[in-house]
Amino acid sequence: MAEQFYDELAEEYHLIFENWDRSIARQGDVLDNLLSAEGIKKIHLFWIVLAE
Repeated sequence: MAEQFYDELAEEYHLIFENWDRSIARQGDVLDNLLSAEGIKKIHLFWIVLAE
């Protein structure tokens, strides 16, 4: 049941968020505020992609 729902949603997922990058940044800010309010400290992770 849930699998069918998400399979059907996948075809139109791009319509959910007008601006994906802005939406993800906003969600990150919300999570940051919630976790900080609970005393959970933020760490910064850096990903390095090496070209072959």
